[in-house]
Amino acid sequence: MARLAEKRAFVTGAGSGIGAAIAARFAEEGASVAAVDRDFEKATAVAEAINRSGGKAIAVHADVTSSGDVGKAFEDTVAAFGGLEIIVNCAGITQRPTPCTEMDEATIDRIFSVNLKSVHHTTVHGVPILRRHAGSAIVNIASVGGVRPRAAMGWYGASKAAMIALSASMALELAPERIRVNAVAPVRTDTPMVWFMAGGETEERRARMNSEIPLGRIGHADDIARAALYLASDEAAFVTGQCLSVDGGRTLL
Repeated sequence: MARLAEKRAFVTGAGSGIGAAIAARFAEEGASVAAVDRDFEKATAVAEAINRSGGKAIAVHADVTSSGDVGKAFEDTVAAFGGLEIIVNCAGITQRPTPCTEMDEATIDRIFSVNLKSVHHTTVHGVPILRRHAGSAIVNIASVGGVRPRAAMGWYGASKAAMIALSASMALELAPERIRVNAVAPVRTDTPMVWFMAGGETEERRARMNSEIPLGRIGHADDIARAALYLASDEAAFVTGQCLSVDGGRTLL
């Protein structure tokens, strides 16, 4: 039986990278998926690919830094699906390695707005919907950078550490309502965002990144999608407030 049969999921940042992989994996496992992204063309492409493959998805536009956009996105999702059991907060941005004394305020504000305040918006607008349905779950995509800080990546790491702490707090608060909240902490994953952080994709950079992971490679987007799938599914019915590192052993070093 499909692991998310009859579930309905709202996935932010679904236009590319990890978010797109999560949307596709959830649909493959039976969920109806709202692919939410500020780039509506990319969200549409993801949704259309899912539908061509026999799944069910809609594209929804939202800038996750806008409470109004997020509220409307939930309205559109409920209008299409009739309800909702799963929220995945995957929308995020990173920074180029920059000393903490040299980061500009505008970049810091943007990182925290996209990576953290967006979760406030999805919580305020989404949790009242989750309360109507049994077996609801929230999965927040954090980062190994929030678990194992790195020099010159401080503000990005701080935003993800805050997301991990927020996930645990939300888990305690929402547990009496049987809404589970967990986080996934990926290591560097083969997506456009990681190559932006690295200053561009080259074979040399890929080889160096691979060598830094005990299992010998950087992450694949589907590695993260499979972890999110577990945490969103009823298989994790007794798991809440946890942060699952999907890192090839990187945090052990």
